[in-house]
Amino acid sequence: MALWGNSPQGAGNGNDGGDRRDPRMRMTFGAIVAAYLIYLGYSLLKGYFAGEEGIPGWAAILFGAIFIIAGAGYILYQLKLYREFKAADEAEEALPPERPETGTEPENETLSGDSAPEETPPDDTEDAETQTE
Repeated sequence: MALWGNSPQGAGNGNDGGDRRDPRMRMTFGAIVAAYLIYLGYSLLKGYFAGEEGIPGWAAILFGAIFIIAGAGYILYQLKLYREFKAADEAEEALPPERPETGTEPENETLSGDSAPEETPPDDTEDAETQTE
């Protein structure tokens, strides 16, 4: 069983029957991860400027800046994905609904659901060909 929905079944958690790779879920999870990276970077820098000891000052500044930059970049990336998703969703909604192509015309049915089969006239072209031979 795949952990992040990479299974060939593509099944969800059983409640919705959907795909675990839903773009909205991925974007939301990505935004949460990005916010957490920014929070970690802020906490490192806050601890350094408050004079708390724990890690060397250069490491707090370096890793704090890396976390903040990575989190901000990831938020921008998630916003880009969101805009693309919304544009694709709006384009899909603008399309006319698809009609199933069965290759047959729908039959006229009565209110009771019973339908009488329509009789088609015999095809005279086959008879004419057999008579000319």
